[in-house]
Amino acid sequence: MNREVRSTARPRYRRWISICFVIAGIASIFGFTAMVFTAVDRVQSGRGIETYHTFWLAEDSWIGFLTFVTCAVVGLILGAALRFRDHLRWRKLEKRFKDQSGNG
Repeated sequence: MNREVRSTARPRYRRWISICFVIAGIASIFGFTAMVFTAVDRVQSGRGIETYHTFWLAEDSWIGFLTFVTCAVVGLILGAALRFRDHLRWRKLEKRFKDQSGNG
């Protein structure tokens, strides 16, 4: 039986896929930032109740979009704070049991 031996080198297309994902991520960040600045500009100029159509043809207002962004940011901050609190409690627990195992 003739079996083909595969090399351990990564194929070249994986590198290009990774590069494309990075470029798409950067473009998404810039697009989201531009939309936030547009929403802030519309709300400051008094046109915050005007609607816009999303890619899926759903209507939303600029105030609704800013509310969504604000809630998302608050949720991320709250999640990070809870994760940090959990990390501190875990370190305290590890320290307590490390001290007990060293004495006993």
